Amino acid sequence: MLKVWSMTKIAKNIFHIKSWLITATKTVLLCGLLTACSSKENTLFLGTTTTLEDSGFLEYVATAFYKETNIRIKPITVGSGELLTAMRRGDINIAITHDPEGEQQLLEEGIILTRAPIFYNHFLLVGPQNNPANINSEHSLLDAFQQILRTNTPFVSRADDSGTHRAEQKIWQQVIQESTPTNKIGYHQLIQTGTGMGASLAVAAQRQAYILVDNGTWLNFNNKQTLTIIWQDAQILKNPYHLLISQRAPQKTDTMDKGKNMAQAQSINAFTQWITSHKGKQVIRNYQLQDQSVFYTDPCCK
Repeated sequence: MLKVWSMTKIAKNIFHIKSWLITATKTVLLCGLLTACSSKENTLFLGTTTTLEDSGFLEYVATAFYKETNIRIKPITVGSGELLTAMRRGDINIAITHDPEGEQQLLEEGIILTRAPIFYNHFLLVGPQNNPANINSEHSLLDAFQQILRTNTPFVSRADDSGTHRAEQKIWQQVIQESTPTNKIGYHQLIQTGTGMGASLAVAAQRQAYILVDNGTWLNFNNKQTLTIIWQDAQILKNPYHLLISQRAPQKTDTMDKGKNMAQAQSINAFTQWITSHKGKQVIRNYQLQDQSVFYTDPCCK
């Protein structure tokens, strides 16, 4: 009788252990599913430019935002022109770009609901230390580019429809308009990369060429070789960034696929409020490279 009772007790214990294991396994699986769902909901797909990535600023901001909100930024990093095209197609709901004219056009067309200035930096004209175009501080911006044209010295163009590319195109258009017929002929030193800012800067260093670059990427670039700053004016070459929110961005009132839309709407709203808040602006202003501030907030630009 004692043996039978002991075996029965053991059997009951085994049953309880099995039940506990089944419950524990279900709990682990459920937690895993909830974590996956939570991770998916706490994600913001943010369109952003290569200049923000190459300057190291994007990772810095994404980390600060995650610590504050538990929302992870997954960047879609291309040039501003490509981002604006993607927003027109409805592929991206929120982006940071630096192409004022292209942004304003989307706003006027009703493609975007919001265009908010968030920060700015400035461009630099950099080139070889021996400065073959003989550019000096007394030259205006157009004079500096005229010198490159006159001396037929190499210039690297992003040629990727980015904000930087569009900025350099505006300068070149003015230069060509004001050039004499003689200077308009025979310039064969334009090197078109079709790549991001960091990669284009590397080509300029290798080819000993001039290039227009944002100061953030310049400060974060470690392969300058003989490149140096040739001409700069923070006001004339101001480079404003705007936060864009698409007309198609999900709203809290959306009824179709409500759970998913709610999560996306909350992530977009959280980032918008944070990046434009006092705390967000302080994070932006605190970013430094080589003991220099890289991005600035108010007052910004239209």
